[in-house]
Amino acid sequence: MTKSTNRPAGSGRPPPSRRRRLVRAFLLAVVVFAAAYWFWHRQDAQATMAYAARIACSCHYLAGRDLDSCEADFPEGMGQVILSSDDNDKAVTAWLLLFGNDTARYAEGSGCVLDGWEE
Repeated sequence: MTKSTNRPAGSGRPPPSRRRRLVRAFLLAVVVFAAAYWFWHRQDAQATMAYAARIACSCHYLAGRDLDSCEADFPEGMGQVILSSDDNDKAVTAWLLLFGNDTARYAEGSGCVLDGWEE
């Protein structure tokens, strides 16, 4: 007598259903789109964060205005930038979701300078 190699109907892993394959394809497309978006817009985002940090630092520490009122100086379309200040270091940091941050510090005689820039 020979052993049968056929499996019973209820055992093993069922093949992925059409719906499951569509969900996987959709999730893969979202990841690819997000990566492409980040790749193509990262330089624009870096410039936006640097601009926001520098302008907000000057507005807050040179003009003496509240940080919230400094956002009114930004051009249209920069509403997604988040600002925070550190009064001990006289620094303003601009955050942009998924892209990181940039910081500008007030230095007597030089004004507000972005971190990482040599004078």
